[in-house]
Amino acid sequence: MKKKTLIHASGLGAAAVTLLLFALAGCSAAPEPMAGGSTPATSTSTTANTSRPGEAVISTDHVCGQVSTLATLESNTVHGFVAGAVSTDEYVAQINMVATGYEHVLVNDSDVGGRVADAVAFLKTAAPSADGARFDHDSAGWQNVVSALGLACNSAGSSIAVLADFGG
Repeated sequence: MKKKTLIHASGLGAAAVTLLLFALAGCSAAPEPMAGGSTPATSTSTTANTSRPGEAVISTDHVCGQVSTLATLESNTVHGFVAGAVSTDEYVAQINMVATGYEHVLVNDSDVGGRVADAVAFLKTAAPSADGARFDHDSAGWQNVVSALGLACNSAGSSIAVLADFGG
C-alpha cells in the first residue's frame, strides 16, 4: 500500500487567513447569565455599553486581541518575505489583508478604539509601498500609529502579543 503525502504550497498564507478570520469573527460567545440574573465577569478591562439588544459588549481585551492577530500576520509576512519564504505577490496580498483587517476590527468607545480609528485613518491616506502593498510597513507614520495602539492596549491592562514564525 502506497502512502500519500500532501504538501500545502502556502501554509503560512492559509494559517494567516484562518487566524485572521477567527479573530475578526469574534468567535467567543457572550457569557451565560447565572442564577439570580447576574452575568459572570470575563475580563477586568474596559468595556463600552454601546451594544444593542442581543449583542455582546466588546471588551478592550477583545479589541487588543484582534490587533494582536493583525500584528502577528504583519510580522510573519514581513519576516517571511525577508527570509525568502514569502513571495512578493504573497507579501503584497498579506500586507493588504492586514490593512483590510484593521478596517474591520470591532471596536468600543475606549482609547484603544480611538487608536484603531487612527490606524484606519492612516491606512486610507497612506502611500503604497515600493512593492505595491497598500501601505509601507516601515514608514514612520505606520510605526507611530501601531506604537500608539500598543501603548493604549498596555494602558488598558491588555497587551499586543505576536506569535512569531520567523526569527524567534
